[in-house]
Amino acid sequence: MWIFPVAIAILLILILSVVWTHPYGGPWIPSSRKAVRQMLDLAVIKPDELVYDLGCGDGRIIITAAKKYQARAVGIEIDPIRWLWCQLLITILGLRGQVRIIYGDLFQQDLSEADVVVCYLLPETTKTL
Repeated sequence: MWIFPVAIAILLILILSVVWTHPYGGPWIPSSRKAVRQMLDLAVIKPDELVYDLGCGDGRIIITAAKKYQARAVGIEIDPIRWLWCQLLITILGLRGQVRIIYGDLFQQDLSEADVVVCYLLPETTKTL
């Protein structure tokens, strides 16, 4: 009996998440793990370089950068649900000292410290960068 209200709550949270992020650049559209590896391989990331991911979503790019390339990584996410998910995930994976997530608008961030900036965004959002 409790499954129906939980399913409705999850559905409402997901809808809110998509609606919340659209004015800020677009909904969450996850990149495939293969695409993540290809993007990071093309960037030729070296250990301890600082990788920024604009609109980090579920954190797969920054987590891969930290685990596979031993890079430091910063994700920027405006969706509170995905931001919380990333916080939980990097804690569980033991990456807290290597990865951090900023809750905020990617257009308002200082990227001057970054060695590599990754952005997997909608075309109309990318034009405004």
